[in-house]
Amino acid sequence: MRFRAVFLAAVLLAPFATAADEPLSGRLMRASDGSTLVYDCTSAGLDRITCNFVQVMFMHDPPMSSEDRDAAIAEVLNDEGGLLKSSCPQLPLDAIRLAIDTNEPLPVIDDLDLEAMRNDPEGAGRFARALIRLCQDQSQEAAADLLGVINDISAETCYVSMNRYSQDFIRVENDLWAVDSAPSGTCGAVDTSRFIGSAITPGEEPFFWDLESSKVITNPTGQDVLGISCSDLDQTSSTFSWRSSNAKTECTYLR
Repeated sequence: MRFRAVFLAAVLLAPFATAADEPLSGRLMRASDGSTLVYDCTSAGLDRITCNFVQVMFMHDPPMSSEDRDAAIAEVLNDEGGLLKSSCPQLPLDAIRLAIDTNEPLPVIDDLDLEAMRNDPEGAGRFARALIRLCQDQSQEAAADLLGVINDISAETCYVSMNRYSQDFIRVENDLWAVDSAPSGTCGAVDTSRFIGSAITPGEEPFFWDLESSKVITNPTGQDVLGISCSDLDQTSSTFSWRSSNAKTECTYLR
């Protein structure tokens, strides 16, 4: 009895979702990255439903490769308009040092919006100090340090992406609905996503629904429209769960 009471309490505190013997509506979360999926389903005939989804994802830019880093260093040090020549002469270095030391607002100079990191004084200070060093030393090492700071901040910066789509599902079992999908594209991708129901106690009707998102490539020897080998496409599965109410992300900054 105590276990049932605790379970019911967890259900009541979970993100909103409609309890039913088929998926109706709800908000699900992928615990690995905090991506959220909101769905709303309507009947499309006997044992069929059509579901509209809105997925909100936190995305990261890929890390800078060594080749890109070397090219960026060369661009910073470029004598014909690089950062060193175009911006350093305009920087009030003494004012920047004073702002760092006194935790005052950092100046905005052309495209160098140091104040954008004001909510993270440590990050703003690291960037400003690396910039001052570059302007003073005018060396390749100083440029590499500045780009290292920028790369670190970029790795902690997320941007929000939203995706809307619809899918049809067919009841396979009482607690299982599978997406109705046929091979598509040159890789023959088949969506194998499915809603999986959860009962409060064994033998009862499903109460809430998880979505297991997955796909299978049926033509691994082909290439997609971008020339990527079909065998390299992601075929891992992930679960969006009604149980997930929070998630840890790598986001210090949002843009």
